[in-house]
Amino acid sequence: MNSLLTRQLRKAFGLKTTEQLEQWLSSLDDTQTSEISQHELQKGLKHLIKRVDDSYQFHERDITLRERSLELSSKELFAANEQIRNELVVQQKVVDTLRSSVNLLLVDQNKPPIKDNLANISTLSEMMLELTNEQKAVERKVQRALDDAESANKAKSEFLATISHEIRTPMNAVIGLTHLALDAEDAENKQAYLEKVKKNAAYLLDLINNILDLSKVEAGKIDVANDTFSLTDTIEKLAHVFQIKASEKHLQLLFDIRIDPHQPFIGDSEKIYQVLLNLLSNAVKFTSTGTIIMTISARAEDVFFSVADTGMGINENSKAKLFDAFVQADTSISRQFGGTGLGLTICKSLVQHMGGQLDFTSEEGKGSEFYFSLPIIKDTITSFLATGQASTANSDLASDLASNLDSDLASKANPKKVLCIKSCPSVAQGCVILKQTLHRLHIDCEIIDSTQDTLPDSADTSVIFLPDGNEAWQRFITQLKMGEFTHLNLCTVISSRAKVNVMNKLKNAHVEDIDVIELPFTDLDLLATFSPSNDHKINLHRDGLETNKWRKRRLTGKHVLIVDDDTISIEISQQILRNIGMKVTSALTGEQALAVCDESDFDAILLDCHLPDMSGQEVANRLSMKDGWSAPIIALSTDESVAAREKAFESGMCQYLVKPAIADFIIHAIDKHIHSGYIDIKAPPADNVFLTSLSSFYDAYKHPSIITTLLDIAESSENTIPAGSPLISQMLDDTKRIGAFSLHRYLVELLNKHFESQEGIKHAIVTLSQHLDATLRLIVHTLEVEAAVPAVASSQEAKQPLIESIQELMLLLESFDAQAIMQIEDIRREYRDSEHLDYIDNIQQLCSVYDFEHALEFSDQLLERLSNEK
Repeated sequence: MNSLLTRQLRKAFGLKTTEQLEQWLSSLDDTQTSEISQHELQKGLKHLIKRVDDSYQFHERDITLRERSLELSSKELFAANEQIRNELVVQQKVVDTLRSSVNLLLVDQNKPPIKDNLANISTLSEMMLELTNEQKAVERKVQRALDDAESANKAKSEFLATISHEIRTPMNAVIGLTHLALDAEDAENKQAYLEKVKKNAAYLLDLINNILDLSKVEAGKIDVANDTFSLTDTIEKLAHVFQIKASEKHLQLLFDIRIDPHQPFIGDSEKIYQVLLNLLSNAVKFTSTGTIIMTISARAEDVFFSVADTGMGINENSKAKLFDAFVQADTSISRQFGGTGLGLTICKSLVQHMGGQLDFTSEEGKGSEFYFSLPIIKDTITSFLATGQASTANSDLASDLASNLDSDLASKANPKKVLCIKSCPSVAQGCVILKQTLHRLHIDCEIIDSTQDTLPDSADTSVIFLPDGNEAWQRFITQLKMGEFTHLNLCTVISSRAKVNVMNKLKNAHVEDIDVIELPFTDLDLLATFSPSNDHKINLHRDGLETNKWRKRRLTGKHVLIVDDDTISIEISQQILRNIGMKVTSALTGEQALAVCDESDFDAILLDCHLPDMSGQEVANRLSMKDGWSAPIIALSTDESVAAREKAFESGMCQYLVKPAIADFIIHAIDKHIHSGYIDIKAPPADNVFLTSLSSFYDAYKHPSIITTLLDIAESSENTIPAGSPLISQMLDDTKRIGAFSLHRYLVELLNKHFESQEGIKHAIVTLSQHLDATLRLIVHTLEVEAAVPAVASSQEAKQPLIESIQELMLLLESFDAQAIMQIEDIRREYRDSEHLDYIDNIQQLCSVYDFEHALEFSDQLLERLSNEK
């Protein structure tokens, strides 16, 4: 029952509870049991009707209010619904825009687009934010790349400008100096101009090599050798290169070697040399005063290299870009000192390829130190420090090195103690390094300061260390003249001054028995100066077997074919060979060369490997296949690769020269190969000491048993060729005596080399036998040529070429033709060993000042003298 009706009934009939109401209603069904009277029923109905009437009134009012409410709610609902619909449209547009933007970003980033049913604004917003951040990151990267590209482009532009300057400056010098040389009338001026041309050309070649090295670095095509070597040769070459350069700038260059450089190392010695060469070049270039020290020592399992200087140093801003390929640390440096900035870039890459890391420390105004370590130790390495004790494993080093210098030195002892005289404070560091080096060579050394300490009463051997300054030198010369060093057995002067200048000073002081070592000193310098013989170098007297005097006599009249497509190269080679007295024919192509060889015989051929119509190897192969062909073919090429070299030998060439080839190398190659075979010879006149020494050498080494003995030495050797071998020692001495430079140098090289196997030693002995064979052939030809000289010299026919040349000169002088100057220069060059050289020199001097009248008189006198000689 309705709760409202329940309440109304209870009130109308006076029922207190709902249970009473329910009972009363139940009783109405039963008329007999009903307890309600008629009066109570009427009274209740009256109350009930009133309540019902109120309910109806409330109901009608409620309906009216509800209708009004419904009317108002409808309008608002329609408005709200319209608003919602509009918001949904806007929201959909936002979703579509977000989805479109997200898809665009996804496409830009190469990602798949999202599906069309993705409509969650929160998800889309998160994706949009993430993609936008990624896009900004990409944009930042792109901007950095653009900045880097612009920076690199700027750097390359500056680099190209620097390269252009570095190329054009020496090229301008070459062109200008060549013009001056062509116009110069004085021979000395021409010589000076041409020497400068040669210097600038050498600089250009170094620059080109650096550019080629950089291209290899960037292409990653650096090949690192893994050969056994000693550091002795590397140190000696560096000393030879930088002696003059350091002396010219009055710098004290010192090599502080704290390991045994003679022991075997394994790696790429040429690249180590290249790196040290560049570091020392930079040190000399950027140091105006003070000291440069190259240190080599052992650190853990590596060999440590460093080059320290007291130069200008590097500022903090420049350090970060020091090793950049196309960026110089300071462009003003390039303007002041020259250079391209490629050297350190190449060095860093070379060191990395060899397993090390090139680094540096520097302080502006105080100097720099560049250093690196390499794992090149083959066996247990011996390191020596200034305060340490020398290893017993190195006890024979001094004697071993001495024996490598000369056969006589092997049996002669070095001094046990040396007194080092410090002439001034500036050489103190050099004295310490000298003491350390001598200690490593098992020679005790005591340093005494001559400016503060009293010189001892005596010394077995002493050396004095002098600076470049004049004050110490003047004091030393005065002391020398007063005999203050006589009781000290002063044997050597060590100085940064040029050796020639020091020797002149000593000569002016009437001192000739003191040796001179120019900084940087090396082990070989010290051992040689302390040796009693003090004569460790090849005898370079003018009668040496490989001197120009004997080369000219052996090669005069020989006919050589030059094959090259470059006319300038032909002209250079022609003049080099003509200056030595050879006849020259040229060809520009391979076909021309083959045709010329069909028509004429040649004693040798210089053949360029790159010809326009066919390769030089093909030309050589076709010539070698000809019946009876015996002329040696010598290759000239710009390709220095091993493959090109092997290909040349396979085609029949006997030697491979890389352009630009030095004149001496070309002449030596021809001289070595042009003489085929050797035979028994007649004994030369007994009064000719040099020819007799050649004959003795030939008789001693012509026998096949020599090679057998050398092979026996190889069989009994483990990884070195013993210097103490009687045959090796005697051969060293004999090659030095006759001036067989090539054979002697190869012997010294062998004695300094460590081999990994017996096969390596045997291969070296084969090469040694080839050098010996070439030397024997040179001796035979020299003796044959010299034996024919008297008969030729006594005949009028021998003088006829000179007579004809003088007659041509006189015709030019009579007509005052300037060609006379070139004619007399040719005569001077052709007959520089003539007994009439004094006449020729007088004529040349007169022609150089255009005094043709007096030149004609001297020419007439010379012609008369030549005609009257019997």
